[in-house]
Amino acid sequence: MTDNYKILISKIYKNLNLIWVGVFLFLLAVVAPWFNLTVSSPELVKSYFAGFGIALLMFISLIYKYNNTEITLKINYIKISLFTLFIFGTSSFLWSINFDITFNKWLLWLTAAFSFILALNLSTSHDNLIRLTWGLILAAGTIAIIGILQHLFDPFSLAEWARPASTFGNRNIASQVLVLILPLCCFLMLNKKVVGLQVWILSFIISFVFVFILYSVSRAAWIVTFTEILLVILYFILNRAKISDWCKWDNNKRNATIFSVILILFLTNLTPHASISSDATFTSFATIASEQISMVTEAVSNTSSPRYQIWQTALNMFMDSPIIGTGLGSFSQNLGNEGYATWTINNTFRVHNDLLELAVELGLVGIFLFLSVVVSIIYSIFHILNKNAGEIHLFYYLVFVALIGSFINLQFSFPYQMPVPILIFGLYCGLIAKQIDSNIEPIKTVSFSISKIYKNIFLVLL
Repeated sequence: MTDNYKILISKIYKNLNLIWVGVFLFLLAVVAPWFNLTVSSPELVKSYFAGFGIALLMFISLIYKYNNTEITLKINYIKISLFTLFIFGTSSFLWSINFDITFNKWLLWLTAAFSFILALNLSTSHDNLIRLTWGLILAAGTIAIIGILQHLFDPFSLAEWARPASTFGNRNIASQVLVLILPLCCFLMLNKKVVGLQVWILSFIISFVFVFILYSVSRAAWIVTFTEILLVILYFILNRAKISDWCKWDNNKRNATIFSVILILFLTNLTPHASISSDATFTSFATIASEQISMVTEAVSNTSSPRYQIWQTALNMFMDSPIIGTGLGSFSQNLGNEGYATWTINNTFRVHNDLLELAVELGLVGIFLFLSVVVSIIYSIFHILNKNAGEIHLFYYLVFVALIGSFINLQFSFPYQMPVPILIFGLYCGLIAKQIDSNIEPIKTVSFSISKIYKNIFLVLL
């Protein structure tokens, strides 16, 4: 057996294969109550699948570390801030006004925590980042294709409270996932290892994702997508002199990109939009965009709209318990049982502003801890970009762009009340934390030995 073969075998058996993560992401995109809508909602089905699936992958990734005789923990700012926020959220069981609701919300946070731990135990070599990105992109493409088919032909029996919803039951929720993944398309398109047919597959997926976001008529998703495009363009402008040294752009990629743009223009301008009127046949996208911009202008000036009333009610809840809030997931409980409901918003489950909802749940302490997470992410990304170049530099910049877009989205929507966006958030944060460990000196490194007996006990408890 040659030395190179031994090294290859050791790498294979040292870390979880990223293909399984890709399979999980694809299944997570597809899973939904396809055949019996009375059994459960898309949100509940995806919550269970995301929770159990990511827990299983994390468990397997830890088993790969089973033979390690020494455990080394590197402590950095992003790990400290996320751990502190998680512990404080867990502590809110002590003052929660409804234990069951808090437990359900805590399970979402646990999904993000498992995703974070999984990312820390993955190999983040260049090839593995490509595999992981393909997994995310294929999942996004699957979501978009199902949604586009719903919009054009409605061939499925999936629940749709706001169509086209894909497998999420609501177009806004589906868009929340897509805007978290979309920026990473650039990483693959410019990659030297993505060639031939792969380029065309990628261009089709990019087209479908853009088309679905446009079909969704989600104003928050439109704002986020526009912001992400601007940030990517800014990156290429600032780094135009260096990009040619490591990226690959040839005639095949140029032709695929041109075709992608043409396909987007064709599908968005020559497809029926039932959301505009019940008897719509073919409506130009310019008309749809114009109507949505008018609606945004009217909504901003209409302070009596339901959205403003929801935010004002949430603000009142926060003012009544400003320090530590009323516990995870408590907004709907407060609204329904604590005297905050009105005729207009008596059946509302979310604030449609995750930051404001966090203020209701965990008060000023929770807001401070969340802002510390944001600062630690920015700090880590700054050092990663400063220490790396080429495709690794681009990858983590695009992850940062996706997080910026998602943080903008949470001001108008509720991505981190949903299982799939919060899982992807945990995955991204774990990748950033792992990369920063190799780029700068950690705050502290803790090493200790653990016997196989204690390892077995730990794995059994998991």
